[in-house]
Amino acid sequence: MSNEMVEQLLKKQKKCLICLEETLEVDFKFLWNKRQIDGELFKYYVETCLTMLESKALLKDSDAKQCVFGILEFVLAEFPEALKNVQIKFINLIYDDENIVEPIADFIIKGYRSEKGNMSKLATETLMMLVNYVVERTNVNNESQAVKNTKEFLCKISESIPKMFYNNLSSFIVLYDSEVLNILIKSILYFPF
Repeated sequence: MSNEMVEQLLKKQKKCLICLEETLEVDFKFLWNKRQIDGELFKYYVETCLTMLESKALLKDSDAKQCVFGILEFVLAEFPEALKNVQIKFINLIYDDENIVEPIADFIIKGYRSEKGNMSKLATETLMMLVNYVVERTNVNNESQAVKNTKEFLCKISESIPKMFYNNLSSFIVLYDSEVLNILIKSILYFPF
């Protein structure tokens, strides 16, 4: 693909995201006779956003990034069943792409500080899932980028929401028996006591 075609595609993706975000302003209950909105509708929103997070070029645009995370925040508040999918995708993205670590950490920090219970749950459970994923799946010798990304994520979380990090230190005990102990040590070195 030429650069011009890529630029056009990115513009169209951004327009789609903006339109998708605007549809969330519609009172869905008014459109459907059902009292509760079908979860399948929200699954499409979540899958679209999670797919868009894989686009490095799209996420360079701050408006597009804001749309993606805005949609995810709304959908997670309305459809908590999507939480596990989002957590798993976030962990995989943290492992695979260093450019997405900071935006995901910022989203989780913002969610933890919000008054919405699902968003606070997202932060706590993602931290615990990430630690378990690190223990089960990481070989420090082969996956240095994944370890670096995880360290960066944990450092950012510990600096911004130390209380949540401190309250969940027990989840790090499993690291003592693994070869990923240096992640814990480096994270705690940056922990603001």
